[in-house]
Amino acid sequence: MACERPVNWQKRLARETGGLIWDDETREIFSPDEWHARRVETWKSEVPELARHTTIHAYKNETLVRAITLGITKFGLPDIVIEDLPGMIPGTWES
Repeated sequence: MACERPVNWQKRLARETGGLIWDDETREIFSPDEWHARRVETWKSEVPELARHTTIHAYKNETLVRAITLGITKFGLPDIVIEDLPGMIPGTWES
């Protein structure tokens, strides 16, 4: 599993330096333990589960919502943008 090495290296470096891990593609920050739980431990086959390495951000514009995936580019695919979704997506922002 050649692709698994970077996620383990990042975890080891963060542990040794007392640092955190920033995923620039998903705009998320992780402690070494959380990185291991979400990105390393869940990687059970040669190909990681895409949902564990991506996120979706939603932005409210008056009454409509714009949603964009973040992190899919790590897999050589474009991120997806959906414009003008009706209504609110629970838990994505406060009123």
